[in-house]
Amino acid sequence: MSARLERSGVFALALLGITLAAIGIRMLALEAGGTLLATGDEDYYFQTAVEIAREGRHLYPPRGALAEWPPGYPYFLSLFVPGGSEVSAEAIVARLVAAQIGLGGLLVALCGALGRAWFGAREGLVAASLAALYPNFVVFSHYLFSETLFSALILVALLGVVRFEERPTAGVLVLSGVALGLATLTRELALPVAGVCAAWWVFRASPGARPRAVGHAIALLAVIAAIVVPWTLRNDRVLGSPVLVSNAGWLNLRSGNSLSETDWMRPAGFELEAFRRTYFAIPDEMERADYARSQALVLIGEEQPAWIFKKAVRTAALLASPDSYLFKKISRGAYPELGPDAIRVLLVVVPASTLVLLLLALPAWAADRRRGRRELVATLALAVFAIHLLANASVRYRLPWMPLAVLYAASMLSDPRRVLASIGTRSRAGVAVLGLLLLLTGVPYFWPDAVSLFETGRYREAMRP
Repeated sequence: MSARLERSGVFALALLGITLAAIGIRMLALEAGGTLLATGDEDYYFQTAVEIAREGRHLYPPRGALAEWPPGYPYFLSLFVPGGSEVSAEAIVARLVAAQIGLGGLLVALCGALGRAWFGAREGLVAASLAALYPNFVVFSHYLFSETLFSALILVALLGVVRFEERPTAGVLVLSGVALGLATLTRELALPVAGVCAAWWVFRASPGARPRAVGHAIALLAVIAAIVVPWTLRNDRVLGSPVLVSNAGWLNLRSGNSLSETDWMRPAGFELEAFRRTYFAIPDEMERADYARSQALVLIGEEQPAWIFKKAVRTAALLASPDSYLFKKISRGAYPELGPDAIRVLLVVVPASTLVLLLLALPAWAADRRRGRRELVATLALAVFAIHLLANASVRYRLPWMPLAVLYAASMLSDPRRVLASIGTRSRAGVAVLGLLLLLTGVPYFWPDAVSLFETGRYREAMRP
């Protein structure tokens, strides 16, 4: 059976079947969920996409914002905005959600492709199946957020980076660079990811081949620059000031450093909302960015010397929490058809699925000895954690990296004996410690909201940031 799966035609057919089933699951879940309420950045992406499609310009009309958020996702959505000003907003949203569901199916297929490239055909199909069923992937295929597109681009890039390290060809290098460049225009977080990938090529190379690897790394960064720099020049022209991709970083830096005086593990909700009202009331976009930057630096200064400790603990708890953006949507009334019993079922299934995936992935990651991939994933995780430590952290921001957990969980499920036999005593102890930290950090952080959701169907602070 395993030999048959390795044949490209058999694997491709099986992966296509799983992908189509995943799209069907997402369509059924959308129908069952009922009315969807836009929250957070979704309105920005929606209105900007319409502006791009109809006026040919990246602009968020309510604030006249030209580069407040990265442009990649609005441009993707604009491809699916129907022509004609008479088309209703509801009809446009339906088209965009359909495109997002298709993107969710692509994410499932990419999980399968990367699983096969990293481990084998059986693991690839198990990874695709897990991605098809993972609740957070399902619900995010209905939301107008950039996470699904960003995740798909990162998977394409990682597939290319690993392929290139094994068989260096110009086409694979360019593909990796284009994917990372587009990912950067979707979320700037792709820049440190690109740096990690380039450095991985260099450090993986033998001493004699290192100069050539440095050349490959420079070429990768040059392709990324070719994608990003035209947008940077556009920003300088329309804003009169250099902005690499967007001004979102300063708002995130300020938001992520709003520590409550009574409980620094929680965001200062009322204070943060007051800041946001002042921030968005400033008419000039660059003045808004300057205001957010100055406010963030003041807050960081006030928290010294304990700032780094507080942010590290809080960021770890936020990213490890089994919470889901689904529950934020529920708390804000986005699913009026969901009754208390349905919410309670989701409260068990959704967090449990995240914890199970992460706990299954840990031993498979520890057992991965193939061509430095374990080190690549660990370095990526540290880079992502460092960025969120400095700025803002949320369970939503964990979603683009869950495909890596899916891949390793698939490896564990496909051959648990081999995985466990590949882990030494010291590594087993490390895996146990990491698993306990995950449970003892994330679960208690989410627990008060879980109780509130169980009892009332809402977070303790339903409109918290």
